[in-house]
Amino acid sequence: GADNPFTSDFMGSNGDNLQDQRVTSGPFSREHSQFDVRVWDEGTGNTGIRRNLGASGALPTPLDVISTLNRTPYWMDESGWENVSESLLHNPVHAWIGGSMAQASSPNDPIFFLHHCYLDLLWERWKHQHAGTPGFTNGAGSADTNETALIFHPANERAPWAQTFTVRQTLYTAELDYRYDYI
Repeated sequence: GADNPFTSDFMGSNGDNLQDQRVTSGPFSREHSQFDVRVWDEGTGNTGIRRNLGASGALPTPLDVISTLNRTPYWMDESGWENVSESLLHNPVHAWIGGSMAQASSPNDPIFFLHHCYLDLLWERWKHQHAGTPGFTNGAGSADTNETALIFHPANERAPWAQTFTVRQTLYTAELDYRYDYI
């Protein structure tokens, strides 16, 4: 249907079981990509994105999304938003897509970014739905973590950009010049 991202003209298809689940169609396949994807997981090299749709687990349902959005507090509680969204909305999608998405190489598959953008949208909806509910805090329940500088590079390499960001600066998308529509 129209909501299926795994088409040959968008994100590409499922992996080919005769080629180690390698994606062979679409703009990100090894055969058609402008990008040279070289995935190295667990010491084994593999060129190309791999997928094994539906081989493990199940995708979250609309009811799972609604139920998770109703969870509070944000943090520090097994039944809170952060823990439930990670286990019910985030992890199952990685497992269901399989292949590269089920490994540390998951950012090599462009579907990774669609998945994480959707999770960001849900977090924005959660913050809107629970305005005034304390959000991200450190392990002791303090918001001091919000002043921690985020590091986007190894210590022995230069940062990809000159500007630095604290956790607090990334919590509100409007301050980063983008916003989500909540509807």
